[in-house]
Order: sequence, then structure tokens, then C-alpha cells
Amino acid sequence: MSKTKIYLKRTGIGLLAIFILLGGSGGYYFKSYLPNTVAPRSFPQIDGEVQIAGLDGPVDIYRDSMGIPHIYASTAHDLFFAQGYVHAQDRFWQMDFWRHVGSGTLSEMFGAGQVETDSFLRTLGWRAIAEKEYEMLSPAAKAIADAYAEGVNAYIQERDPIELSLEYSILTG
Repeated sequence: MSKTKIYLKRTGIGLLAIFILLGGSGGYYFKSYLPNTVAPRSFPQIDGEVQIAGLDGPVDIYRDSMGIPHIYASTAHDLFFAQGYVHAQDRFWQMDFWRHVGSGTLSEMFGAGQVETDSFLRTLGWRAIAEKEYEMLSPAAKAIADAYAEGVNAYIQERDPIELSLEYSILTG
């Protein structure tokens, strides 16, 4: 074998060993550090009791073996309030992302690189359409939407921003 081939083989093996070592170290870091610090703060509470202002009576929420919530309430207001709360527990980042898309404010989440996208999204007028459609709802439908929003807001208000979602932790560093 020529000296060049031996050199390339040794260099390749050395680089492979370095990549394996770095990959293993990074994997260990994320496996050990991330689940114990950042991630659990954004997981939904599935055990115990929570006292939340704004409910008319007790609400029971059970999660089945697949993690699907089942909500039992004595009033429609409490049912939709709890649904908003549970949706925020499970999907707040996704909800907030789509709120930013609808209002053309993605640059608030992702920085100045999204200003052009925001301009385009604002020309679509989705926020104005949503506001007009809300005004056309019946009083009963508005009460449902308002109760749902109250539940989402209750979830937000009882947490520090870092606890709202793992995705925010990643975006803000």
C-alpha cells in the first residue's frame, strides 16, 4: 500500500472516531441534561389537582392510556374552559405559532428574517376575517369561544414563559 493510501486510511479512521465520540457525547448530554431540566417544565400535568380561578364548579380531567384527555364538567362554560386549558397544556407552542401566522407576526418569534413573510401574511387578512367571523357568532357560540380562550389564558398566566413550551426554550437559547 502506498504512503498516501495509508495516510488517508488513518485519517479517515481518526475522523470517524472523533465523530463517534462527539456524537456519543452529544447524545449523552441531551439524554441526561435535557429531559431533567428544560423538557419537563413544558409537559402537561397529568396527576393531582389544580386550582384555577374562573370555573363555576369542579372539573375532572382524565387521560387515557394514549394520553387523550377526557373532560367532565357540570356546565358548558367549565367544559370549554377546561378544553382550552388542556389544549394549551398539550399544544401551546403550536397554537401560538398559528396565531402568529394568522396575524402576520412571525418575526416576533423567529426574528427579522421573517418580516417579508409577515408582510405577505398580512395581505391575506386572516386576522381581520377571524375578527369579523367572531362578531357574526351567536351569543351561545361566543360564550363557548370566550370560555375556551379563558382556559388558554389561565394556563398561560400560571406559568413562567420558559415553562410554556420546550420550543420556546430552544428558540430563546
